[in-house]
Amino acid sequence: MKGEKLNTKVFMGGKSTHTFSLFIEDNKWNWFEYSWEDERGIHEFPTKQEALVDICKKHISYHKQCHNIQMKEIELYRYPKATVNFTTKDFIKHCIRGERLSKDLIR
Repeated sequence: MKGEKLNTKVFMGGKSTHTFSLFIEDNKWNWFEYSWEDERGIHEFPTKQEALVDICKKHISYHKQCHNIQMKEIELYRYPKATVNFTTKDFIKHCIRGERLSKDLIR
């Protein structure tokens, strides 16, 4: 667990996507966010599950004006760091070839 990183692509039922990183430091999970301006920074959580639930709920809330996203539609993937330049479509394919995380993590 020490030093574990979780690069994750969040799929919101095909309606919206967001990429973020989680890492563990001092026995706490940290969500590093840069591209989402309202959430920019490092957010600390006691568990990976609490971090993922919080991120997903915030993403749903942020997109409620244009998408009717439900928590049950969310798919989470852990994927390896990209080593080549991708188009958006190819990057999404790269992500979903990664490890699909259990939906139990965000219930």
